[in-house]
Amino acid sequence: MLNYFVYKNGQGNFFKPLTDAHSVLYVGFGHHWTRDGVQPAAIIDNTKAALPWDPDDLNHILFVSHPENRANHLLLTFEKTELRFWRATGEVRVATADEWRCASAISPRHPKDRYFGGGRVEEPPAAATDPSPFRVLPVEPVAAVPRDAIYTSVDSLASYQYLIRGTCRPLWRATGPTAAEPHPGVKGAMQDTVARCERLQNEEPFAAFVRLYLNELLHRHGRSEVRALELARLSDHAIDDTSALRIVLATMNPILVETAALAFVLDLELTPDIGVGKGKDVIDVRARASKADGTIDTDLAERVTKKLDAIAVRMGDLRLSQELRNNLMKRGVLDIQCKAADRAAEVKGVLYFGFKGKGAEGPDLLLLNDIDVLLAAGDWPNLRRFLAMQAQILLGTWPSAAAVTEG
Repeated sequence: MLNYFVYKNGQGNFFKPLTDAHSVLYVGFGHHWTRDGVQPAAIIDNTKAALPWDPDDLNHILFVSHPENRANHLLLTFEKTELRFWRATGEVRVATADEWRCASAISPRHPKDRYFGGGRVEEPPAAATDPSPFRVLPVEPVAAVPRDAIYTSVDSLASYQYLIRGTCRPLWRATGPTAAEPHPGVKGAMQDTVARCERLQNEEPFAAFVRLYLNELLHRHGRSEVRALELARLSDHAIDDTSALRIVLATMNPILVETAALAFVLDLELTPDIGVGKGKDVIDVRARASKADGTIDTDLAERVTKKLDAIAVRMGDLRLSQELRNNLMKRGVLDIQCKAADRAAEVKGVLYFGFKGKGAEGPDLLLLNDIDVLLAAGDWPNLRRFLAMQAQILLGTWPSAAAVTEG
């Protein structure tokens, strides 16, 4: 079974040219590395006060590069246009003179530039004379996947706070962006125990989904020996459009939920007014019933109210408040709060468009947990297309920019 760590190759993956030229990832400057060639597989001392490094990151790098762990643990770097997979081929070591020169040329103004000769390309000092030499991790490329072809909820892990605040962080701690129930197949694939994770014994359901999806990407884009591995993959569960749609609904992040809400208001024939909506603390989408000349369309506002009433009859959790009705009928405005997880705040007259979770109670709830009921309650061409498109991206059937270029 493969597991994954997200690696930050210098701030913003700044040292990508060093990796491309010398097949090493940037580790940084520190003397808290073993010098005798023996790298422990066990967790080292976690006393933060004793280390300039975050001990978790230090432990993760030691662990993933240990000879016993390299085959089953890969590193990921989210770069500008690609998600790249790497396998450690050695232990952390002092950079060679050529690597030092390359790093110095890349970053003459690096915060640690005193180790690069103040910005001048110089020979690195000997390890014996410098207590904190420049360290690197030898790696080999396994796969490179265009980020434009990656499902949004996975691609957005590039900005996941826990992952980007460290140098080397495991994916199995990543919690899901929605309050939706995990897909049964994905839930069944969760690891009961995860190595190197004392505080969390089980793999998170969303992390299991990401692992299966990454395995799928490796099968599509990896080297031949990787594609030959018998890995559990997302396609074991996303076997058709319907099952893929269920997984999409269980993994939508805030960007996808908000875009679904935009499709929803377009199906209501309303005009999105994003600029105004974004100026409100709890409003993510604002739409207006507008005529061609920009004035309020009271007939459309009445039709939208009736359509929402019709949906409410079929969806048990949806009931319209008087405040929401007044906003539509008198102001021609529909305000929507889109949160992939819990309802941020109940504000009178604002429609909550998201998943049932903490705080998801009261009036004006349109829950995506009941999306089948919503789609069956009327004609929703834009919303249907958007969700179907996400399912195709998940399945890998939507062409990437690279595929178009190659064609």
